[in-house]
Amino acid sequence: GRKIMRTQPDHIVGQLHSALSSGHLPRRQKDLGAEILSHLSQAVRVVVLGRPKSGKTSLINMMLGHEVVTAPSDVDIVEVIYGTIAQVTAHWSDGTTQTFAGQVMDGHNSNCLERLTYELPIDSLKTLTFCEVSQPNDRTRQQELLETALQQGQVFVWCSEAFDQAEQSIWQSIPDAIKDHSFLALTKVDRQIMKGDLSAQMAALEDTASEEFLGLHPIATLHALKARAGGDTQS
Repeated sequence: GRKIMRTQPDHIVGQLHSALSSGHLPRRQKDLGAEILSHLSQAVRVVVLGRPKSGKTSLINMMLGHEVVTAPSDVDIVEVIYGTIAQVTAHWSDGTTQTFAGQVMDGHNSNCLERLTYELPIDSLKTLTFCEVSQPNDRTRQQELLETALQQGQVFVWCSEAFDQAEQSIWQSIPDAIKDHSFLALTKVDRQIMKGDLSAQMAALEDTASEEFLGLHPIATLHALKARAGGDTQS
């Protein structure tokens, strides 16, 4: 199985970099690893997957250190890339697009909105860009989005509160070539921490995660991280 790595949430970006640059990818992934490493001068594309409302956007905001992405929950694909000026481009299903200054689409309907692309002047986006891809209940759309996601990324993060059987079923179809540089993000763990259940949940997922992912990471929300930084010592 793949080695489980436990880190503090704010170190996950470093772990992503380390996994790519360590040279410890499985031998069968040596060529792919070399290709990824050769592109480190460009931005590494991180695809964040998961069911609707599983904490994908919160994870991206946490990685960026800013609450800058506020996409509508019914948008299936959200890209976050570097740009010199903050703006968001909306892509509708009929092929039309529109770009808005800033980070919100004030007064515009999200009906039939397929994709949002955020361009933000955040230095970390020069080395890590993000593509959030939802996994809705509709199986046909779910598979289409999954195939799109697999073509988009170099590093993959599955967001989940519990990684239940339905999610495991989706993930099991993923090629090992992808799993070898994928991470399971256990999201919204603030609730588990408050209930004292985090250790039990981590233990329950460890065997599955060790077979299906390179690492397992408990992720608190950005609000929780800021609270701790401000002196809240709850663990």
